[in-house]
Amino acid sequence: MTNLFLIVAEQSLRLSGMILFLWVLRTLIRRIPGSALYLLWILVFVGLVLPFRVEVPYHTEAPAAAAETVLSTEDPDNAPEGPPAAVNPPVSQDQAVSSQNQHVPADLLPLAAVVWAAVSVILVCVNGWKLAVFSRKLHGARQIAPGVYETDRIEVPLVMGYLHPRIYLPAFLREEERGYILLHEQIHLHRRDYLIKPAAFAVTLLHWFNPLVWLAYHVLSEDMERACDEAVLRRMGSGIRKEYSMSLLTLSAGRSVRNLPTVAFGERGIKYRVMNILHYKKAGGLTLALLVLLFGAVACGTFTQPVEVSETPEKEQTSQEDLANDALYQELGVSTADTTAFFEAFQQAAAAGEQEAVANMFRYPKQLQLPGEEPTYVNSAEEFLPYYEQVFTQDFLDTLAAIDPADFTQEGSAIGWGEGAVWARVYDGEVTLASVFASREDRYLAYYEGNDNELSGADAMYQVNGIRQEEAQAFAEDFVRLALADDREAVASMIRYPRTLVVNGEERTLENAEDFLAHYEEILPADFVKTLESLLSQPLSYRYDGTFLGDGALWMSNAGRELLIESLFPSEAVQMKPMGELMVGVEPGTEP
Repeated sequence: MTNLFLIVAEQSLRLSGMILFLWVLRTLIRRIPGSALYLLWILVFVGLVLPFRVEVPYHTEAPAAAAETVLSTEDPDNAPEGPPAAVNPPVSQDQAVSSQNQHVPADLLPLAAVVWAAVSVILVCVNGWKLAVFSRKLHGARQIAPGVYETDRIEVPLVMGYLHPRIYLPAFLREEERGYILLHEQIHLHRRDYLIKPAAFAVTLLHWFNPLVWLAYHVLSEDMERACDEAVLRRMGSGIRKEYSMSLLTLSAGRSVRNLPTVAFGERGIKYRVMNILHYKKAGGLTLALLVLLFGAVACGTFTQPVEVSETPEKEQTSQEDLANDALYQELGVSTADTTAFFEAFQQAAAAGEQEAVANMFRYPKQLQLPGEEPTYVNSAEEFLPYYEQVFTQDFLDTLAAIDPADFTQEGSAIGWGEGAVWARVYDGEVTLASVFASREDRYLAYYEGNDNELSGADAMYQVNGIRQEEAQAFAEDFVRLALADDREAVASMIRYPRTLVVNGEERTLENAEDFLAHYEEILPADFVKTLESLLSQPLSYRYDGTFLGDGALWMSNAGRELLIESLFPSEAVQMKPMGELMVGVEPGTEP
């Protein structure tokens, strides 16, 4: 409910300026036709209830470029020491409003939302009761024409009903005025005003806290009546102006429907309507052209959202050239600069005590280990926040503050800082926190023994090392099936090259599939293939740098964005492994 309240409040604030603009325009320029103003008010009310906006970018000089220009003109001797301050990215108006909401005390927002909802419900109930009471007055009305009824219990002509609307006329109407009054109400029916006005009233009740929305509703009602007045004059001619105005003045004394969401002939804005009738002229070509422009301007102001876009065209090409030489970008799809900036943002949020911001930088679910307690699982930032200070202790915060954001290591698809204190992974081109270890023994938030993570429907393996559970299982089964069928070339195509082959302590390099095939029987003897087949019945194990069968007899990873075999360990004497690494059987549960 708090989110709904914030959306309504944001829409109300956003369109308050548009309401004031239309009200001032309507006051200053009396010649604007009522039908045009009525349509403009409808646009505003649609905007008040629909939170969707079309983003329209506008371009400015990039903050980084501007900062460089300023720095270049300053005396280098007076330049401040230390790293430059981070430049905030451009934000849209939506983000600005959201950031303002974040400064509101958290305990006040739920209270404000409850008050807003309670008052809205009360207003709906009170006005619904008033409408029901008034509807009972119309019982027993006499039908004088199809859809037209007459009764002596009302003072003004009106339209009532939503699914089956009817016109109700007072019994005291003179015969000579019935024609144009009835036409006025029929125009309401034709334009569906009996639905539009209650809908606008319902929107007003949602925005009850904004007096400008109430003003917009009352002016919409007046302009709706003006539009019908003008339509009557166009059809019946200007010869009825005097009689029409006199009827309007006479019937304006009836106030019984003034505060109800109904359409009634003499409801409100009588002086304004009479002046409009007496001075009414059909709109000319120039007026119509200006109205089209006005309509477009109001539509753009209501349904578009300006978004600042910073551009540095001269540096864009250089940036692409830098990425071509960025090994991290070529491997994982994120640049070194973005990775460094991500850790800086994490450091700053942790140092500032912004617990919610830090918690939202993780990808969930995660395993939580605290001293003296059994491991537990947290499936969202909200579930982790109560434990935040037990993981992010002051000692750990000091450790984080001492880490150089640019000093990170890449291990497979994982990125680590501070000798493994913090680990991150890349998902869909974005860096997210994978694990933090205040202590590797008993104080951390991580995927540790992901195979036991049955408390979440998420693919835990994918969130740890980027390999889909089903994909890894199918890949392992295909590899073993091909090995059992002795399809050696197909098996060789599933190996990542180059590899190091160790046989009785002697190392040699397998540069390609041909080298692998030359040693095929040493690497994949029949008994080892049978062992791999038996291991397929067991769940796959995994950690940050790959997925494996058993205790590591077969390793696979998606390094380089392609799932391939990394290592095979048929025996202690024979090992096929990545070059420069010594990988033997490992226990699961050591991933970051």
